[in-house]
Amino acid sequence: MEELSDLRLRYYKLMIRIYAQQKKYLEICRAYLARFETKSVQENDSPAEGGWPHELQLAIAFLLVSPREPTQADLLLRIANDKKTLSLSPLSDFLKLFKTLELIRWPVLAELYLPALRTILGSLATLPEIVDIQAAAAKSCPEGEDVWSLALRERVAEHNLRVVSTYFTRIRLGRLAELLGMTEAEAEKKLTEEVSDSKALWAKIDRPAGIVLFAKPLEPSQVLNEWTGSVGSLLDMVDKTCHLVNKEVMVHQAAKGQ
Repeated sequence: MEELSDLRLRYYKLMIRIYAQQKKYLEICRAYLARFETKSVQENDSPAEGGWPHELQLAIAFLLVSPREPTQADLLLRIANDKKTLSLSPLSDFLKLFKTLELIRWPVLAELYLPALRTILGSLATLPEIVDIQAAAAKSCPEGEDVWSLALRERVAEHNLRVVSTYFTRIRLGRLAELLGMTEAEAEKKLTEEVSDSKALWAKIDRPAGIVLFAKPLEPSQVLNEWTGSVGSLLDMVDKTCHLVNKEVMVHQAAKGQ
């Protein structure tokens, strides 16, 4: 069994190198999670490679920089609820931000959590392919930014758009940009990507009015069904009211007769 565990760890380490070349961060996360779930790793609490803190931290780090999709959302909830995750502060607090339907302020997040994420991805992820990702991106990143901060900023924007679409049916583009911490052009571009590319949201922009609509229009059949249901509820309420009125009338008549 020990030999099988070693083969499993070697296999996923090789898969991580392949996924790193393809820049598939979510697949890298799943590979580190598979290593974390290996029995020999679970029994090793060393912070070095091969110990569960090392593998779990890297799984969380790559999960946080992965684009949002159903698999990513499911993994986020699964990892956040793991007992061992709670011992990995500040990553456990970091995960809670993305679990909660509240806006994340980028300046606050960058100050509190970005240094820890950079440390994990910079010092623990020592595979040549991951180092190459950082080196290649360093040439094109704005000053003070790196590949991980740019990826995380994208994830924060996706999360905030999802939060806004949950609480608003319509909102002015200027106000949306303010909530996202972007310019109106950047907010419109990000919204377009979420709607047309990843299809994570339904939205429609009324450019002349400068309004973004998040409420999807109902089909005629849905409108009719909703109207029918409302009329049915109203008639039931009228019927119950009539019964109560008649009951009271009968009670008063009986009292007078006595």
